[in-house]
Order: sequence, then structure tokens, then C-alpha cells
Amino acid sequence: MDSHKMKEIGKRIEQVRRRLGLRQCQMAEKIAVPQTTYSRYENAERTPTWEFVKVLCNKFDIDDDWLYSGEGSMFKSKTETPANQTLQAEIETLKKEIQDLDKQNKELGDELRKRLTELLDLHTKQPINTT
Repeated sequence: MDSHKMKEIGKRIEQVRRRLGLRQCQMAEKIAVPQTTYSRYENAERTPTWEFVKVLCNKFDIDDDWLYSGEGSMFKSKTETPANQTLQAEIETLKKEIQDLDKQNKELGDELRKRLTELLDLHTKQPINTT
């Protein structure tokens, strides 16, 4: 891969991370690569592996065509992805549990609080289609 193409892909990898509101170390942790490796991908010092691209795109519903070409939309159509279906199901379950707790004038339990935190952490700043 030529250096110009690598730089463009590195910029788009950085755009994804910034859009998600993450630091490099957080992003690296979420996709299970060393922070130094992740940094080298962003800075075009190293060509991203196919496995890295696959994990990045699947975990955050990134359109791999956009990642390689810069054309189209960063995120895949949310209504078509299994991740969105799972997210929506989890949101509905959590809403019901929160409503039940509210009716009983109870506070969030540790397990529910942990699930909410993980859900928000994973999907912060991603466009979510709730229809």
C-alpha cells in the first residue's frame, strides 16, 4: 500500500476514534490491540492488518468501503446490522427495568448500573436508529 493511501486510512481510523469520543488507549483496548500498534495505524507508520480492519468495522459498525476509500458514510446503515438489533433489544430491556425500579421508588442496582455504563460506553456518540 502506498504511503498516501496509508495516511488517508490512518486519518479515517482517527476520525472513527474521535467520533466515538475515545482516546487512543481506550480504542486500542476495545479492539484488543496494543496501544502502540493502534497509534502506528493512525499515524500511517504501519499498514493496518485485515484482522484489525475486520474487528474495527464489526465492533463499531463502520463501513469498510468508507474506511478504505473515504466514500459514503462512516457508519453502516444501523437498521441492517445485527449489532443495532442487539443494542435496541438491550435498550428496551433496560428501559423496562428502569421503569419498574422507578415505580417501586428504588435506585439502580449495581448490575443494572454496570450494564448501563457498558452500553453507553460502547455506543457513545454513534448514530442510533430507534425507529
